Amino acid sequence: MRKSRLLEEIEHVGATDEGIEVVLEEAMNHDVVKKKIEQRVEEIVEHRAKEKSNLLDELDQIRKESANLRRKITKQEKELKDLPQSINKVVKESLKKAKSEVLSTLGEVVIYDALINGSVSTGEARQTLESDQKLRRHRLSKNGDKPLINTLKSIGLSSKYSSALEITGNVVLKSGLILVVEGLSARFIAESWGSRIDATCSVFDCGIGLTDDNYFNDVLAERVPSVVILDANLSPVDVYARNLIDIVQQNISDTEKRETPKVIFSLSSGLAGLPLPKNVDAISVRVSLDKTIEFLREEEAQIELEEFDDDFSEESWEGKFWRPAMKVLLSNLRELPSSEAALVLSVIKADVENEQQEY
Repeated sequence: MRKSRLLEEIEHVGATDEGIEVVLEEAMNHDVVKKKIEQRVEEIVEHRAKEKSNLLDELDQIRKESANLRRKITKQEKELKDLPQSINKVVKESLKKAKSEVLSTLGEVVIYDALINGSVSTGEARQTLESDQKLRRHRLSKNGDKPLINTLKSIGLSSKYSSALEITGNVVLKSGLILVVEGLSARFIAESWGSRIDATCSVFDCGIGLTDDNYFNDVLAERVPSVVILDANLSPVDVYARNLIDIVQQNISDTEKRETPKVIFSLSSGLAGLPLPKNVDAISVRVSLDKTIEFLREEEAQIELEEFDDDFSEESWEGKFWRPAMKVLLSNLRELPSSEAALVLSVIKADVENEQQEY
């Protein structure tokens, strides 16, 4: 009854603009009405804020689910890509073992041929080595101000691959590992790389049949900052440079007491070139100047870096490395921006995968 009477009054007042304005003005100034209006406004605002919060939560959840889906897709793509390798694994291992046995014999032939020559004594053999087969040494001066990336591009490499190789080399040498360069321009690039490390970089040409390790004792006693050995595999490197290999291993295992030098090898791809021994290969990263590689996406690289742990299998690609070498390499990789880490990881993985395919 009261409601209907109020409605009639409102209808009567609303008949003129002046009447409705007076009513609204008086109502808005009335404490009870003002309080009621403010209460309703607060309720509406609170409701809208809650709706917005719910929408933001849903959006955040969708983003997380989307990121997880991307990670799953990337991981599945990687597993799919690795599937053919796992299928052919048994065959590759058999071929690898057979080839390793044959090539290791070549190194033994070089050593025995150098030390045993009919009635020639060991002392006479050593004298022959020192006069005819010792490493030829020369020093380099800085190769101008030309960046290494420009030198790499000058031999036909793309800008992206040149950048990837330069960053990889920096990480490898910082980690104390041996940087191994292979390809048609390997000698030239290894020498150029060494010249940019230090003005007093010592470069050596390796001959065939070198077995005397005394020469490197003298070199290491000088505490040279960097060493480049050109055609390092023309003689068994684990024999003539074993003292150098020892220092590399010490530097990797004890980073706080790291000593010089930084080490770069170039490899000969000719018939006389020996395979790198397992103990040397395990502390080395190869970069190829002739082969193309497939670059990882940043998301793929991040997933791999996150999933790495100390329990990796020797059958996986990272199993090629000596564990302390892999540990320090990963530590330096994780300090890089994600874009650079993806480039370096692409080069390192390509090195191992190419080596497996060769076998």
